[in-house]
Amino acid sequence: MALEKTDFKKHSAVISYFNKNYIMTNIFDKSYGKIINNAFEIRQKSDYEDFYIVNKETTKELLENIEKFIIDLERYLQSKYS
Repeated sequence: MALEKTDFKKHSAVISYFNKNYIMTNIFDKSYGKIINNAFEIRQKSDYEDFYIVNKETTKELLENIEKFIIDLERYLQSKYS
């Protein structure tokens, strides 16, 4: 969000902004909104729940989805800011 000169104090605010301005406007596929929300939920559980350990299958799936998202994000940024 630095390119848009917006700043946030919480991760949840960044996710909300991204969903509103990039997912709901169809700049990015709605599946990415679900992926980001899922990643954030896993991060929250990992940080704040005692004895929470994400399993290998979930981690592998999440990484694969995030890799796809990063590729699409790079394409978007190159088309918009190049």
